[in-house]
Amino acid sequence: MDEFYRVPLSSAEALATLAALRALDALEKAGALDSEIEPGILESAAARVADEVPEFVGGQAAGLARSLVEALRAGAPGGGEAQDAWDRDEPPFPVARSRRLLRDAAERELPVEIEYFVTRRREWTARRVDISDVFERDGTWYVSGHCGLRDDHRLFRLDHIRSVRLLDAGELLADPFEE
Repeated sequence: MDEFYRVPLSSAEALATLAALRALDALEKAGALDSEIEPGILESAAARVADEVPEFVGGQAAGLARSLVEALRAGAPGGGEAQDAWDRDEPPFPVARSRRLLRDAAERELPVEIEYFVTRRREWTARRVDISDVFERDGTWYVSGHCGLRDDHRLFRLDHIRSVRLLDAGELLADPFEE
């Protein structure tokens, strides 16, 4: 049994809570807060809230969190680094939503399309993956499966995945060079 007492939140309450947790987490990581919060606590709390709310709340919360960080960083030392964490278009990305979607796809034996950041080439690729497993190793989450782009079995870090889309079993990725 869960040792926490759960109180249902309205969408507005969840949005405000999630945005505040994410903004404070970004400021804490950048050293812009003078607090004794244990590392990972705010991120963990935000992940728990995000797991319980509809997807649209998460997207709205991210935008609101950016605005909060922008407003709070003006008076906080080192706050500029917190804003940089929101503006980057490269990993790490949150993994909770991707993990849920990938596990669902694996259970339903559906292929997925992922947008994946290849670190050594510093570029984004679209991949069709037939999932074999979603697992954690040494605190990092991975998905393994057959990659349609490379026609080989590959391992992908979830924190390098920007988006996940479930495909029908026969659906193919569109050729990016066709017009």
